[in-house]
Amino acid sequence: MANQVDKSAAPASRRDSVQEQREYFEWDSCKWGTHRVNCYPGSCPFRVYAKDGKVIREEISCTYPEFDDPESRVPDYNPRGCQKGYQHSRAMYGPDRVLHPMKRAGERGSGKWEKISWDQAFDEIGGKIADVIQKYGPKALIDDHAANGIGVFRGAAEGSTTGMTELLGGVSFDLDFVTGDFKVGQWLTFGEMHHAPGIENWFLPDTIILMSNPVYANIPDIHYILEARYRGAKIIAVAPDKNPSSQFADIWVPIDWSADPALWLGVAKILIDKGWIDEPFVKEQTDSPILVRSDDGRFLAESHLREGGDAEQFYAIDSKTGQPVQMPKGTLEMAADYALDTRASVRLKDGSKIEVRTVFSLLKERLADYTPEKVHQMSGVHPDTLYQIAELCRPPRKIFGYINFITGKLYHGDLLERSYCYILALTGNVGKPGTGTQGWSPGTEVSASMTAVAGMPRQVIESANPVAGAATLTQLMMEDYKTRLKMDPTMPPVEAANGATREGLKGFLTPGVFLWYRHAGYKEVWDKHLHDPYTDKKISDYAEDAVAKGWWDGFDQKTTPRAMFVSGSNPLRRHRGGMNTYIKTLWPKLETIVVFDPRWSTTGLYADYVLPAASYYEYADVKYSTPGTRLLCFTDQSVPMQGESRSDRQIALGVLASIAKHLKARGIEKYKSGENREVIVDDLYWRATYGDRYGDTNADEERMVDDCLHALGELGWLTSLDGEDVGLANMRKTGKAWLSGRPPWHGMVCQSTDMIPGQVHVPMRDQVELKVPYATTTRRIAFYIDHPYFVEADEALVRCKRPPDIGGHQPMRITGGHVRWSVHANWHTSLEMMKLHRGEPFAFINSTAAREKGIEDHDFIRVYNDYGEFLVRAKPSACVRPDQLVIYHAWEPFQHPNGMPADGLMPGPPKGLHFAGGYRHFEYTLFSWAPSQSDRQTNIAYEKATFQG
Repeated sequence: MANQVDKSAAPASRRDSVQEQREYFEWDSCKWGTHRVNCYPGSCPFRVYAKDGKVIREEISCTYPEFDDPESRVPDYNPRGCQKGYQHSRAMYGPDRVLHPMKRAGERGSGKWEKISWDQAFDEIGGKIADVIQKYGPKALIDDHAANGIGVFRGAAEGSTTGMTELLGGVSFDLDFVTGDFKVGQWLTFGEMHHAPGIENWFLPDTIILMSNPVYANIPDIHYILEARYRGAKIIAVAPDKNPSSQFADIWVPIDWSADPALWLGVAKILIDKGWIDEPFVKEQTDSPILVRSDDGRFLAESHLREGGDAEQFYAIDSKTGQPVQMPKGTLEMAADYALDTRASVRLKDGSKIEVRTVFSLLKERLADYTPEKVHQMSGVHPDTLYQIAELCRPPRKIFGYINFITGKLYHGDLLERSYCYILALTGNVGKPGTGTQGWSPGTEVSASMTAVAGMPRQVIESANPVAGAATLTQLMMEDYKTRLKMDPTMPPVEAANGATREGLKGFLTPGVFLWYRHAGYKEVWDKHLHDPYTDKKISDYAEDAVAKGWWDGFDQKTTPRAMFVSGSNPLRRHRGGMNTYIKTLWPKLETIVVFDPRWSTTGLYADYVLPAASYYEYADVKYSTPGTRLLCFTDQSVPMQGESRSDRQIALGVLASIAKHLKARGIEKYKSGENREVIVDDLYWRATYGDRYGDTNADEERMVDDCLHALGELGWLTSLDGEDVGLANMRKTGKAWLSGRPPWHGMVCQSTDMIPGQVHVPMRDQVELKVPYATTTRRIAFYIDHPYFVEADEALVRCKRPPDIGGHQPMRITGGHVRWSVHANWHTSLEMMKLHRGEPFAFINSTAAREKGIEDHDFIRVYNDYGEFLVRAKPSACVRPDQLVIYHAWEPFQHPNGMPADGLMPGPPKGLHFAGGYRHFEYTLFSWAPSQSDRQTNIAYEKATFQG
């Protein structure tokens, strides 16, 4: 009896617990969901559970199909998801959600707001924008967008505000440069950077070179790298600090600041000296055999040898005859067996003789300065480690270079990226499964967005299928650019696609550099706070010279901005110096600032109107896809839109209709945008709705999504998982569709291969297998850049350059990367995410340096330079260099005690060489080739703050 348990009282809490578990698994609906943010490659399919009109949870679905590639056996993508996706059902109901149209009631940033009706919001905004167009012209209207929009067809950016701004004749800023994600070294090497190998390729290499931190930045994808290591692949991690990904490496290389080029040039020297290169590949696919003039460092061209000769017809030396031979422009097939390491003498058209040398000969001469001992001095990498790395890069080993988006944010990031691309080219690791490097491209569906379709000729919009009509016209524009505008039938498809895109966007889209330089105060800031020891030139010297030469005509943002739309973006948080120079200089010029956002961002707090955009799970749409995962993922409407929120497209249509009404009330029926375009006011709404096909009701918009998906499927660019027609019904059943075929959208053309469902996606197969030229000046992989800017700077070939002093001459450097607990700033204020760290911004500093400065864990520190300062909690760590501070990005400024984020001390100077233009791939086009702000390795110092909370 003593051991008998009374079961009548004890089970009460247990019964409650069981009941809670039962209730947790009770739901009214279960639908597909993904998170339509700028998480690359993202595309994680979830199941979203709702009960009583509220989302109660989401779960990873693990429903990606298996691969059936006959050549390469690889694991599938599953499970795909991370903690950010798991918590959105809580974050979407968070205290920072915007639920009603809001109008500023005090000074900008004062926090004083009043709730207004949609009618009042549309009427006031429409009137103010009409005023700006009437007083200053449409180019005074700008759009700052990013890919954190809520959907491609109905969401921000391409889905609404960018299309609206285009229709109005305003200026939209290229998101690749305002985010700093341009992969400049890959562009210089391959003539494009949109090659996006399927992440399944990460499983196939023998050697993986990590130059970023995928454990933080690629949580759904990292399993491929770990599985590759289990399979036997060797991993080399190159990073100044021991970041979380380094623990999985076979070799961790603690590189000195910006010394990566020394490392890879040292490896290249060993590979060449030992004969460990793929010589046939180097001769055929690269510019190594091309002859370079000894007098001016330019390629020897036919125009140098005879009057009327082609300025882009280049030469190699026939190894059998020893004579110059023209290298074909329309194919990579070799005209002869090219000599690699040779010199020759040639007579120019004026009768003079000069010496010429091959690029390979010049490369070997450059590499003489990168012996293992000298590399050790430059980079801190021991000679033994250098030889180890060279062994792991020796053919026939398959090499993959993993790098995220750091190079666009480093002043000498182009040298870093070009240097490891040298290794890929020397060893033939391009265009084959398990080789290459990581580019970036959005997918096919962008070609059906408002931005792509609404600006098309009237007959396209009036056609039975405007999406198909726009695609056909895009293909014709490529052919027209090649054969009529440039009159070059040998032009590679990638160059034609990039060029046609550039011509189509001229006057509407522009990189952010000229906004910063001309209108936001950065011209003076960059000239003052950049100290480059390798040149006396200022940023303004390069910018003014490039503009004077006409290289940026049509893209140089001459009109002072007076009104701004912001969607899917947070410029005060994201622009370097956003809460410093940007807000002080640009903000006072803007008479009206309108933000579309589901949540209160820093930019919203300093705007004039904040309009409540609906969130994920609140309407049916797709996330932008990418060849990296090759599946377009769908989000259904699980619950009604909260409060008074609307889709971004519904908001844009309301604003556009109001602007048109106010313009007509002023007697404005049409107006000029630039020199060649006339905007017809009555056409604005008609174009935005694809010829009045799709109104602004939820049913109208779902019909639009359905028609766009059907059109892309009929074109062969989307393929369903089950063989049925692609459309809304099929998406609601399977949740996703394969990207397929080869669409004429320029990001897809740059894949240079067909996308085949179920097979490993390997870009640049056309070049390697079919000998289709690259889109570079020489039509080959570029070791050598003969542009005068690069020749003058001694960067025609890669060399190692120390980082400049940025922001001052302080002895430390600030670095960072993509944060683990948020996708950009979207969830930095989420309670669920803040539970996983300290709940506020923090920075890693070296433990020894902290003790010497009297700094303890969790103390506030003041981080400063000559440009600015911010306050942040300290987290001492032995994994950080003594001269380094690491802070991961995207904390909202209002999360810092003084309202100033790390970006506040980053002046963000671009590299002057990147203003270069004038020929071939030195021309801006969408997402490609323009200067971008640098922030990594800005000079700083820190001390224990007086303020301690």
